[in-house]
Amino acid sequence: MKRNRAILSAGAALGAFAFGRRALAADVPVRIAALTIDASAACYYADEQGFFKRAGIDAQIQSIASGGAIVGAVASNAVDIGFANFVSVVAAFARNLPVTIVAPGSVDVDTMPTNALIVAPGSPIRAGSDFNGKTMATSTLRNIVQFAAQLWVDKHGGDSSTIKFVEMPFSAMTDALIYGRIDAALVAEPFMSAAKGRTRAIAYPMSAIGPRVQLGGWIANATWARENPPAVAALSDAMVKANEWGNAHHDLSAQILAKHGRLDADVLAKMNRATYATRLVPSEMQPAIDVAARYGAIAQSIPAERMLFKP
Repeated sequence: MKRNRAILSAGAALGAFAFGRRALAADVPVRIAALTIDASAACYYADEQGFFKRAGIDAQIQSIASGGAIVGAVASNAVDIGFANFVSVVAAFARNLPVTIVAPGSVDVDTMPTNALIVAPGSPIRAGSDFNGKTMATSTLRNIVQFAAQLWVDKHGGDSSTIKFVEMPFSAMTDALIYGRIDAALVAEPFMSAAKGRTRAIAYPMSAIGPRVQLGGWIANATWARENPPAVAALSDAMVKANEWGNAHHDLSAQILAKHGRLDADVLAKMNRATYATRLVPSEMQPAIDVAARYGAIAQSIPAERMLFKP
């Protein structure tokens, strides 16, 4: 009952925060860090479609290579706002770093997966138990996709503690499978679609966490956010509008993503596109946090609502 009250209280605070959003009286410079991937592309949509401008935000967008690096940049006040996965965010929060979640980002939906667990076409691996003792590649060690794969293996009769995880770029995974250097790989779009026909998909591991899981979002430096609540509200409103636009305009958003992410437009047209959340829902954020705690990314789970910005 106490937990339900806490979630309802967080929801009420967020609702009040959303209700008070409006354009700023003058353009406010905001330093924004993003990855050049589909999941965090909404800031580019907001910029090019004029959502930032209409909200009074002078968006100063820069690309940073990883979500972990973005969390560090936000925490150190090198940028004001950045996109990161919630595993990196909760790990920072657990270390008392000054980060707070201010706007929704991507959500994994099991009907439109963007990550897959793949093996070579002739691999004998078929079930969870077949992964015991095998080598699996992941783009970043101990990230949410790795934890999701471990959960899938453990749910399907295997023992994920016996798997050797190695870090490898997505671009190298398919050949590494075909030539037997690894036994399995966790691949994301657009490489997931590119690997079709050359590999075999065993599972879409994020579904092991749940049918709809918010994986990442936009975080702010907590001190900056407390000092600039109107800017946070205006930016959050612009990001929600960009998320709604991105979900409804795949053709146009693909052109923007191709430009900023240097991705082939034909590949973007064929791949499963990211789904964007249009509000922060603690119950959709919590499963990823709980899985991170289960596999040791944090000492214990933290309620998602504690990380949400409350003006």
